Amino acid sequence: MTIIKDPPLAPSTKEIWSHVERKLTYERKLITFTHQVPTETKQSTPTPLPTAKPSTPQKTITITSGMLPTFDAPLDDIKYQIAIWVGGRNTDTVSRYVYVDIALNGVTVISSSKDVGAGYYWTFSGFVSGVKVGDVIGIYLWASATTVNWAYDAYQVQVMSVLVCQNELLFDVSFESEFFNLVNPYAYSVVCESRGLVCSSQGFGIAIVDSTRGRAPNIFPIDKVIETYYGGYHRNWSIILATSNAYCPWYIKQACIRRLGVVK
Repeated sequence: MTIIKDPPLAPSTKEIWSHVERKLTYERKLITFTHQVPTETKQSTPTPLPTAKPSTPQKTITITSGMLPTFDAPLDDIKYQIAIWVGGRNTDTVSRYVYVDIALNGVTVISSSKDVGAGYYWTFSGFVSGVKVGDVIGIYLWASATTVNWAYDAYQVQVMSVLVCQNELLFDVSFESEFFNLVNPYAYSVVCESRGLVCSSQGFGIAIVDSTRGRAPNIFPIDKVIETYYGGYHRNWSIILATSNAYCPWYIKQACIRRLGVVK
């Protein structure tokens, strides 16, 4: 007879009762996120744009901890994006092109251009993904004539994606989102709103609902994250420059995650 001196260890109590098929009760978690309001700047005298890309950005934004959204419950992972809006006007009697490049730590991540009609306002909306404290955003602006100016800019650091529980199945998710309006400096309006959040994993995504609040039961396999549509699901996403004869900013709004309720 063979005597086994070191028999295999039995599963621990934690391993037994944390397994999804052996749970006697579900655990519920509610997380509330608080975003800082957008920082907006209006120039008292608009700045004429150069006719070539400048060697240094006209505006830089350094991400600080005070810009980050806060949350009131533990998370396994959270990532941030920065929403950027820039606007001005073509004061010429003919249409002119305006160009916007956005750099992250010196590397261009977004490029956009648009033919702006005579007398029209222009607004750029862009979302830079995965920013963290210490990152530097550079904004480069130029146009096909100096009759195009830059008069306005704004930014906001937003929650981009949230992983609530790693290596665990989420049985149910409910959410609330919120928008932040831009109001300075001229009459403003919204060219597009993205209300929907996205459930994403390994390159696959499911838009859970196009609403400011909703519930998504039974669609969250292990390690799925909840993401914003612009910036999160679409990494480093640039919205084509929008033009308007009346509004600046004429901009894209992205729903920000305000509250998540999960059952695991």
